[in-house]
Amino acid sequence: MFFFPTYGFWQFTSVLLSIACSIFLGLAVYYDAKQQENKNALVWAILTGFFKIIALIIYLIVRNRDKNRLVICENCRKLTSKSLGYCIHCKSPIINQDNSKEYKEKIKIFATLAIVFYVLNLIIQIFQGAASSIFLMNM
Repeated sequence: MFFFPTYGFWQFTSVLLSIACSIFLGLAVYYDAKQQENKNALVWAILTGFFKIIALIIYLIVRNRDKNRLVICENCRKLTSKSLGYCIHCKSPIINQDNSKEYKEKIKIFATLAIVFYVLNLIIQIFQGAASSIFLMNM
């Protein structure tokens, strides 16, 4: 008779991988929101950590809605669209504090880790299901 004695270990490992996936997915969303200059970056990270794919989809839908945000020109002190890259009044360039390279690297690392942990968790779940069905068939 086939018996799978470490079933509890695999359940525990699966839970840990799921938690790690949530944390890394939340961090990836956090740094993406910071790169997009979203004021609610921490809220999006927490929501994505708890609700995973549903919150991620909602975030990806609304993340670019502030692209045409108005900023104050450093030269003439008038409002202008940030997406143009220059002031429509005085034609001076809009100074953009570019942290995108740093954020993109962090996003790539955390998103990759989230995917790796998700795939590992999926493999363990499949392994557990197969072991359980073999165990039940041999009873």
